[in-house]
Amino acid sequence: MAATITHTQTRTDTVPPSPNVYPAIPNTLDAKYRVVDVVTGSVNIDPEVFVYRYSDWKFDHVASVLDMEMIPALVPTPGAPYYRQNFVVKDFSRESEAAAFASTLTSRIEKLAVEYTLIPTTFVGVTTETLPPP
Repeated sequence: MAATITHTQTRTDTVPPSPNVYPAIPNTLDAKYRVVDVVTGSVNIDPEVFVYRYSDWKFDHVASVLDMEMIPALVPTPGAPYYRQNFVVKDFSRESEAAAFASTLTSRIEKLAVEYTLIPTTFVGVTTETLPPP
């Protein structure tokens, strides 16, 4: 079954003061650019696709298929190295870094949805491929 992820990404050139809410949004004083990405819907896949480090509650990466199976969603499990949320907020001091981050998020979310769709039907077998594709 096809997995789909609907997300809304907001890119701004102003960084408002951080609210004191869980999980804490890092307050970077020299940051001017902010990227906010929120998964607003999903089909056949959990919406919590953003992986955070438990040690400092900071965003680490967009989940892989294995992460979706192994890393707990929403509430961090004490002692677990990571947990997943349905949103990410990240600030940057340079526009080029913010733009690259925003673009990378979108491409990795898309890749996750495609791979999540393929995994259940392709475990048994032999695969030969050249990476990256020509």
